[in-house]
Amino acid sequence: MEPNKYNIRQILAAGGVILSLVFVGIEIQQNTNAVKATAVMGYYSSSSEHYALMVNNPELARVIGIVFDDPDKLTQQEKQMYIGFVMAANNIAQSAYRLWTMGVLPDEEWNSTIRSYCPGENSHEKERSLIEMMFNELRDMLLPSFAEVLESACGFNNSN
Repeated sequence: MEPNKYNIRQILAAGGVILSLVFVGIEIQQNTNAVKATAVMGYYSSSSEHYALMVNNPELARVIGIVFDDPDKLTQQEKQMYIGFVMAANNIAQSAYRLWTMGVLPDEEWNSTIRSYCPGENSHEKERSLIEMMFNELRDMLLPSFAEVLESACGFNNSN
């Protein structure tokens, strides 16, 4: 009878190890999902803060209005303000791109990001030209793969 008790103990021990591994796998999956959710929420938080910057800063809103009305009227300081605003938008979009390429940001949300970045179908030529010009000026500060995705998605001409 001793050999039977020994086999039962081994079977129970192996079962315990298997159950422990299943539990650890479930915990890892839950942790992975929590980290992904945190990353996506960070992206949305950055995006919201960027829009709030314009809404809560009348001077920036005025500068953006001038940019789309007649960018030649901007002072050097206003140009720098606008460039900083665009660079922040680029960083946010690039963050979304990184999350998307890592499989964290779903396709639907990535496509929404691209639609908000690219000039819309109803954009007038002056607006489209300005957005493309800013993209080309700041392109070298972007990840090359991200810049290529934007060129393709937005229909920009590569001036490099």
